[in-house]
Amino acid sequence: MLPALAVVLTLASPPAAPAPDETTPNGRVVGTPPVVSELHASADGLLLAGSAALAADAYREVLEDEPRNGRAWYRLGICLLDVGPFADAAEAFARAGELGWRTSDAHYNSACAHALDGDVDAGYALLDRAVATGFTDMDHMAVDPDLTALRDDPRWDEVCVQETRTAPEGARPVTLEATDGATVHAEWTPVLGADGEEDLAAPVVMLLHQAGSNLAEYDSVVPRLNALGWACLATDARGGGRAWGRGNLTVDAAGARGGGEEASRDFAGAVRWLRDRGCTGPLAAIGSSYSAGRVYLLLADHPDEFACGVAYSGGRRFAQPGPDGEPSWASRVAAPVMYSVPVFEYEADSPERFAAIAGTDNLFRIQARGVHGASTLDPRRNPAGWEEEWAALRDWLAAHLREG
Repeated sequence: MLPALAVVLTLASPPAAPAPDETTPNGRVVGTPPVVSELHASADGLLLAGSAALAADAYREVLEDEPRNGRAWYRLGICLLDVGPFADAAEAFARAGELGWRTSDAHYNSACAHALDGDVDAGYALLDRAVATGFTDMDHMAVDPDLTALRDDPRWDEVCVQETRTAPEGARPVTLEATDGATVHAEWTPVLGADGEEDLAAPVVMLLHQAGSNLAEYDSVVPRLNALGWACLATDARGGGRAWGRGNLTVDAAGARGGGEEASRDFAGAVRWLRDRGCTGPLAAIGSSYSAGRVYLLLADHPDEFACGVAYSGGRRFAQPGPDGEPSWASRVAAPVMYSVPVFEYEADSPERFAAIAGTDNLFRIQARGVHGASTLDPRRNPAGWEEEWAALRDWLAAHLREG
């Protein structure tokens, strides 16, 4: 099964959701939060308290009235992975995936349940579907104990083989130095002038991948950004791994994956690399999942460098004080941030997280047809909603990079 961080639970009471397109003291809220019934919220509370069997009964009651509620199907699957039967868990996750709720995660967890149930053929069918709909963390898949029955099958190597990656046109491999001296691999896609030389005054968009991933996460985005006159610097941060048809070159060279602290040093080193190179244009940073939280820290630590930031998905840490009462990362940012989540990641405290972001020009976007992280921008991973999310990103960057 996916790590615990991938299981998002709401609080026990229905969220007091802001209205779509509401203006708040620190920015706009665009999109419609999910509607959660009192019974559904009660089931969430039971699951959060560790009462999986009781929660499963409550989710079944929800589904009697709302058979197309993908959220309830997904969470029923979580309960049944704990208490069984595994075949029912597989069916619940499959139903969630068919309804478009956390599609790749749902198919992956369905594959895990089938494997635990001993149905290897069904497990492979769902694992293929998970990869086809956006599951990329091959490092996690390689060690997930729930998939042991599948790894013992000759078909395993075929599932793990991904398409060979082709870098975006104009992307140049570079290395840079993190602030702790580590070597970081990256790709630099400059804007070229009529003379073929780099336009060092062009805006630059830094692209930060999610955990277990690498810079190829943004392969579909780089050409679109570059065509609009924005240079791109995509890093292979130390909190990454194999995905998207390639390894993470920084991790491969180091021989071990790092964590968030090391990744933040990589990102800070990337800012220094840009300025040492002579880039004078305004900067933006886009983060995905765990690196979405790190965007706030990057902006907070470089208050004079960034015109804006974008945070796709992510957890709560960016809005929480430090262990010794230090101000939250979000409260220290000087540049505006677009905080964007798919509707299935909206939680009861999501408005509070948005309210923690400093400033008045921020945007909280609730994606009606999104997927986790920056993959929401990729036509392969989000065929139903990528155009809408790309338009939102393009407009956000255009407004703030122009001002920067």
